[in-house]
Amino acid sequence: MRSLGCGRMFEGNPKMFLESIERVKMLPDDTLLFCAHEYTQNNGEFATWAEPDNELLLQRYEEVKELRQASQPTVPTTLKLEKDTNPFLRTGERSIQEGLGNKWQENHKIFALLREKKDGWDS
Repeated sequence: MRSLGCGRMFEGNPKMFLESIERVKMLPDDTLLFCAHEYTQNNGEFATWAEPDNELLLQRYEEVKELRQASQPTVPTTLKLEKDTNPFLRTGERSIQEGLGNKWQENHKIFALLREKKDGWDS
């Protein structure tokens, strides 16, 4: 998992990835997440596309841009913040599903659509 995103799927399938994320989501909200790479700003740009009306996400993205402008890291982050702002942890949210035009699908299918869009975003 990455701040405001998740890694590419080189092995496995969307259902397996989402099951792993769901296990992480069961940890305490104050769990610190230390991502190995500084992709938060790019992930934030995508996340705000995926969920443009999420006020907490918009605030987080502005903070991320300010931190990066000052050459400061954006990690660690907390699980609570990721639950509130990371679209890959929010596949069950109506706002994410409707934003993809695919409401009421199984969460792993929404995850797969998000990952597909993100893969194209990075290209």
